[in-house]
Amino acid sequence: MGATNRKDVLDPALTRPGRFDRSIEVRRPDYQGRLEGIKVHLREKPIAADIDYSELAMLTGGMSGAQLAGVCNTACFLASRAGRTEVTQADLVAAVEQTKYGKTYEASKFVSPGRKQRFAVIEAGFCVAIALLPAIEEIDYVTILPSIKSPVGRTVLKANVGRYTTGVWTRQYLEQQLVMILAGRAAEELVFGREEMSSLHQHKIMQARQIVHKMLNAGFSSHPDFEHIRGLGTTYIDPSMEPNRYTSYITQTDTHQTRSEWVDVDMEMENKLNQAYVEVKGMLSRNRGALDAVTQALLTNERMSGEEVYDVLAKTLDNEDLTKRLKALEGVELL
Repeated sequence: MGATNRKDVLDPALTRPGRFDRSIEVRRPDYQGRLEGIKVHLREKPIAADIDYSELAMLTGGMSGAQLAGVCNTACFLASRAGRTEVTQADLVAAVEQTKYGKTYEASKFVSPGRKQRFAVIEAGFCVAIALLPAIEEIDYVTILPSIKSPVGRTVLKANVGRYTTGVWTRQYLEQQLVMILAGRAAEELVFGREEMSSLHQHKIMQARQIVHKMLNAGFSSHPDFEHIRGLGTTYIDPSMEPNRYTSYITQTDTHQTRSEWVDVDMEMENKLNQAYVEVKGMLSRNRGALDAVTQALLTNERMSGEEVYDVLAKTLDNEDLTKRLKALEGVELL
């Protein structure tokens, strides 16, 4: 018996019949696996009565069994440092956050007031867009406090178990996700102007291109000659499918595609990106009061729960946009 993370580089002499010829793939645990794994790792630890295993299983999506054990141990350290004898739900949530994003450090020591305002504007843009897009999950929390793995703050959404366990994404969800991911850049342009935009959005633009790749590969093309467009080919590698392994992605076109089809696909990608950016920029322009209100609240509090964000937005969002969202929400099936 043996184990490896790189089956593709094993010598064929090892894997031929009669030797290591039978393989079992061990994937990262799903929702139910994480739920049971957390119970096992907390079984021998002093825990409080407020532990919500279901919430923890949702928060730890994508983590391995070893990472779940590390989260439970980190929660024990946090409780001990606070002088408590029991691990609470808050300790476990903080441990999950620390595992995902690294330890948070005080913004005032490392971030100038101007940079802090820029972070607040970007995250406020995400909050406004999320609140108006019916297919996108609700906000869990937003912070402008930098951490080791998230140096510019973050807006975290509540996990949708159905989507992440089935891997099913509707066209409407992907289109709205594309709009949402460009909201930070649009907010920065509205507040600071085009000449004062920063380079903080490179990763978000890469993610936006990944979303468009996924849409075209899934057949969500709007091309008038759609039936004769073969898409991007079959050897597309999406880095989001295996986190922390691929740092770039490769698109190889279908060998039967003509040069004009390559141009058509490329132009459609750019068109979808530009349309999404125009849409979110218009959305934020109409809701500039909400954008400024959330920005100011973040500068004051540095971290806000989803409920606090929605309280601020409820008083400032454009009524017409809210009405459109409520009507659209009736026809949205959250998988």
